[in-house]
Amino acid sequence: EEGSEGGEGKRKIPKREPEDEARLEFEYLLLLNDAVYDMFSNLTEQMALLNMEADLRSQVIAQVVQDLNRAAAEEIRTLIKEDKVDEARKIDPNRYQNIVDVDEIFRKVQPPT
Repeated sequence: EEGSEGGEGKRKIPKREPEDEARLEFEYLLLLNDAVYDMFSNLTEQMALLNMEADLRSQVIAQVVQDLNRAAAEEIRTLIKEDKVDEARKIDPNRYQNIVDVDEIFRKVQPPT
């Protein structure tokens, strides 16, 4: 009974065969690889959605600019037809969100003198 004191609480860890350990490591690496692949797949999908959203925003902005340019040109044409050229020259850019170059549109719309 000598040497049995304190030895009762210790459990013996079963020895694994190298093949079993290698198989477990390989399975773990496969699971890890699958998780990484899923994460990259998810990130790729998110990037595609963000790119699509950015494209839509660009299209909306371009459409708004076109609409504002059209509206400013129409207003300037109308004022010129009504012989209000000075008023057409002084249109406040804030009226068109400071997006439209009112002077440039005026030059394009004004008939040659």
